Amino acid sequence: MGEASTVGHRWRSIRRAALVAAATTAILTGPSALPARAGSDPLGWQSFLEQPRSSDVRPVSATVLSGSVSNARGVTSAGGGVTTLTVPSGGRQATILLDYGVEVEGSPDVDVDSVASASGPLSLSLAFTEARTYLRTPGSSALAAASSAGATTITVQPGPPRRSLTFAPDDTVTLGSPTEVDRIAAVSGYRNTGDTAFVRQVLPWLEGQLAYDSTLANGDGLIVTGPTISTTNGGFDWDFYDGAKTGVVTAFNELYYRTLRDLSYIETGLGNTARAAAYDQTANRVRESINAVLFNPASGTYYSSDSDHSTFAQDANALSVLFGVAPASRAPGIVRALRSLWGPHGSAPFSGSIFSSLISPYITAFEVEADYLAGDAADAERLLHLTWDQMLDRRGPFFTGTFWENIGADGTATLSRTSLAHGWASGPTPIMTGFVLGVRPAEPGYRSFTVAPHFGSLTWARGAVPTPFGRVFVRWSRDDGRFSLTVQAPPGTTGTIALPDGRHTVLNGGAHGAERTFSGRDRDDRTDSSGGD
Repeated sequence: MGEASTVGHRWRSIRRAALVAAATTAILTGPSALPARAGSDPLGWQSFLEQPRSSDVRPVSATVLSGSVSNARGVTSAGGGVTTLTVPSGGRQATILLDYGVEVEGSPDVDVDSVASASGPLSLSLAFTEARTYLRTPGSSALAAASSAGATTITVQPGPPRRSLTFAPDDTVTLGSPTEVDRIAAVSGYRNTGDTAFVRQVLPWLEGQLAYDSTLANGDGLIVTGPTISTTNGGFDWDFYDGAKTGVVTAFNELYYRTLRDLSYIETGLGNTARAAAYDQTANRVRESINAVLFNPASGTYYSSDSDHSTFAQDANALSVLFGVAPASRAPGIVRALRSLWGPHGSAPFSGSIFSSLISPYITAFEVEADYLAGDAADAERLLHLTWDQMLDRRGPFFTGTFWENIGADGTATLSRTSLAHGWASGPTPIMTGFVLGVRPAEPGYRSFTVAPHFGSLTWARGAVPTPFGRVFVRWSRDDGRFSLTVQAPPGTTGTIALPDGRHTVLNGGAHGAERTFSGRDRDDRTDSSGGD
C-alpha cells in the first residue's frame, strides 16, 4: 500500500487513528500530500505553530498494534510501498496506529487498492483519540455483556422521554459563569473589532440576561444562586463536576459586576449615555456589597461565598483583581495569597477537599493576568510555566500540540473525558499579546490603544496585533537598565505608550520610538507629547 490513509486537515492537531481490518486481506493506497506552504515569516513566531504546513497531511509514524500487517510504514510516505493487512478467518484483527504528531482536524481519506476475501465482505474501521494513553484495541467481551445488560435496563426502566440532550433541558435557566462569560466574550469581540452592527444585534440578549439577573438579587444587590439544575437560578459553574454553588457566590457576583461594566462600555460606544450611567450605578453598588459582605479582612482575601468561609477559591480572588472589584491596594496581597494553592503542576482551584483538585488552565489564565495587573510579572511567568510547559512537552504521553481542558494534580490529563484541544485553555495567547507585548484596545476596534509591556525576566519581545485599521507592530528590548520601544501604528489610530518609569507618550498613526534609562524605583511623574509620522 502506497499509503493507508491520507487525511485532509486544515488546522493543527494529534489525531491518532487506529485502522482496523476485520476480515481477510486489504491493500490500501492514498493520494500524495500537497506541497508544504511557501512564504517567509518576518516575525518568526509562526515557526512555533504546531499546525501542518499542508492542507493534506500524512501520518508521521505507523505502529502495528495487533494482527498481521506487512510494511506498516508504507502509509507514512508517498512511494512507501504496499501495506497489507491480513486477518485469517476467525483470527485476530489487524490494527495499525497512525500518529500524525500533533492535533489535526478533518476527514480521513482511505483508498483500498484491492481486497481478497474468502469469507465475505471486508470491514474496515477507523477510531480516533487525542492521546495514545486512551487508545484501546477493538473488542471487549465485558463491553458486549454491558451492552446487553444496558438494553435490558432501558426496557425495564424507560422513564419519561426528554426533549433535550443538552446539559440543561428546555425551559431551564441556569446561572453560572458560562452564562456570564458568554456575555463578556461578546463585549470582548466588540472591544477588539469595533463591530457596531454585531453589538447592536446581540445587545437585546445581553440586556435581557442582565434584567433576569437583577431578579435574583437580594437586598444588597447581589445575586443568589440555588442548589440544583431544576431551579431557575441553579448555580453551576465552569467546574460542573463539582455541582452547583449556592447562596451569594463571590465569583458569580464578580462576573455580574464585570458584565454591568461591559454593558456600560457598549452603551457609551453607541451614544446611550443614560443607559451607561444606569449600568455603572448598579455596578458600583454590586462592587460595594461584594467588598462589604464577601471580603475577609483577617486574611485580606475574598470568601468563596457568604455561606462558605473556609474554602479559598482561585477564581473568586483572581477575578477580584482582574475585574477591579478589589481596591488596587489589596491586589498585591491577594496574588501573594493565591500562591498557597500552587503545586508542582499548577494551582489548585480551591483549598480543602470539598471540591475537585483538577487544575483549570481556564481559571489559571485569569490568575496570571491578575499577577501582571498587580505588578508581579515574576509570579505571572512562574505560573505560566508551571501550568502550560507540561502540555508542550513532546515527550509526555498526553502531548497533542494543543492545550488541555484540565490537569490532574500529578500533571497528567487524568480523566479520559478531558478535552486535549480545549479553547478555554488557550489563555497564554492573549496574555502574550496584551501583557507581555503590552498592546490592548482602549476604544472599540483599537481606534485608540495602549502599549504597556510587562517585562518579568524577559529582555525583548516583538509582535504584531491585527486591528480593523491595520496591524500595530511593537518591538521592545531592555539591557542594563536601558529600555527601547518601537511602535508602528496604522493611520486613523491613536496610541498611548506607557513607559516603565511611569511616564507615557501619546502618538498618532505612524512609526514611533522611545528610549529611557531607568534606575531605582518606578516614578509616577508623566509627560505627554503628540506623536507624528
